[in-house]
Amino acid sequence: MKKKLLILVMAIALAQFCRAQSVTSPTVTLHGSYIATGDVSVNPYLENAAKPTDSSIHFRIKKGTRFYVNQQITVGNAITGYVITVWDFNDNNLNHKKYYDTLRLAQKGRIPATDSTLAAKLATKKLVIKTNATDSATAAKKADTLKVNVANAQKMFSTASTKLLTTALKVNAEKTLGPTPVSSNGKKPATKPEVANFVDAQTQLKLGEAAPPTKANLINAVLKLSVIPDTALATSKAEYVAFKKQYDDLKSQLDKATQDVDAKTKTLSALRSDFQQTKAAAVAADQTNNPVADPDIYRRTKEQSGEKADTPDDPASPYAAFADLEYVNSWGNGWSFFMSAQDFSTNAVAFYPTSYTFTWGFLTLPIKLRFDNSLSGGRFNFEQNLNFGLTAGIKQQLQRIDDVSLNYLGGLSVVNVPLNNASTAPAGTATSTAAVSLSGGVMFQYAKFQAGIFIGWDFAGDHAYQFSYQGRPWLGFAIGLSLFGASQTTATAQTQTSN
Repeated sequence: MKKKLLILVMAIALAQFCRAQSVTSPTVTLHGSYIATGDVSVNPYLENAAKPTDSSIHFRIKKGTRFYVNQQITVGNAITGYVITVWDFNDNNLNHKKYYDTLRLAQKGRIPATDSTLAAKLATKKLVIKTNATDSATAAKKADTLKVNVANAQKMFSTASTKLLTTALKVNAEKTLGPTPVSSNGKKPATKPEVANFVDAQTQLKLGEAAPPTKANLINAVLKLSVIPDTALATSKAEYVAFKKQYDDLKSQLDKATQDVDAKTKTLSALRSDFQQTKAAAVAADQTNNPVADPDIYRRTKEQSGEKADTPDDPASPYAAFADLEYVNSWGNGWSFFMSAQDFSTNAVAFYPTSYTFTWGFLTLPIKLRFDNSLSGGRFNFEQNLNFGLTAGIKQQLQRIDDVSLNYLGGLSVVNVPLNNASTAPAGTATSTAAVSLSGGVMFQYAKFQAGIFIGWDFAGDHAYQFSYQGRPWLGFAIGLSLFGASQTTATAQTQTSN
């Protein structure tokens, strides 16, 4: 009977292990951790931008880089990619330094560290580029502000124009603008030309000729009136003139600001092109396979890797300052990047970061090894049946691409233990009794499969004098059938420890 039960337990454990081995890659979990299985290309992602994904700039995520998935991007019903954030890089980490050393050794062209003049020239050019990038961003921001102001001024100017036309149509020109006193000779004075023009424009508009030129003629006629006795028309004219001047001034400023942005953008592009040419000339001047001790050599550029340099669509983008670099590094900590769905499916797998969580469940110990062999006459003492107990402790998730963890557990269970001389006891006499079992140990877990080793003590209570192993330590081999509280680990704040 005991052998059958043991075989049953082993079969269940084997089935759990095989099931764990056959688990396919999990679906993408938002805010979950993943690891790049190969070098993969990504693009900058600015969520609040008009075009969030900036395809004019690209970087590479090095094989072994850990990252979070923050957002899923879809077009219609199709998933096009994911927004990711790399784990924080730590430049002082030893493994990270080894990664930089690998890049240093792999680099073909290198800037000669002994050429101080060239180094100073490159530093100066880089500083000029940084200054111009700041100026360009400031100019672009000023132009954006002016665009808003011009739009508002245009609305107010349009409202003032409508008001002026409406007021002008209501004015009785003959009575208000052209008083006709009778002269001594009985003749009326001639109408002033400016009033006559106003009357003509007003008449055409009243007759239904509402074309823009007709409206413009009436407004111009009002503006040419030297004297306007009508208070409402005079007020509308003053408002129109003021808003028109404000609109014209802002429009002129916007035109100048737009020209300034274009000029600064061209200057910045030329400076970056000149910088890359200078750097390429330096590389060509010292083609050597001997690594140079340059602390910043890991900031390898795209051109040094044989790629064409990126030209950012938006020079004011924070990513533009790093557009010449090949790899995402510590400068990208906390920044978002877009990874296509195809690259993700072929170059990323779920990654379980180190974590510590509370866990509990049930446990059975089918095999116990008693330390005092002289009492039992043998090394092993098999339980007569499967005894389940409650166990709880801390689960340590190991940093791996597989779901592997160590569980540090303490347990309490009620077991059935044999009494002394059970085989020769008279019929009707108790041959076994219940005992409280205390245990502690370590459980290895791979997905759903669990196995471990425990040490414990059994206490028989009232029949303690008939139980030879009362309070004596034993060593047990455990198989977990159902360990709860072990939900899938999700990443919290993590640091990149190796690449």
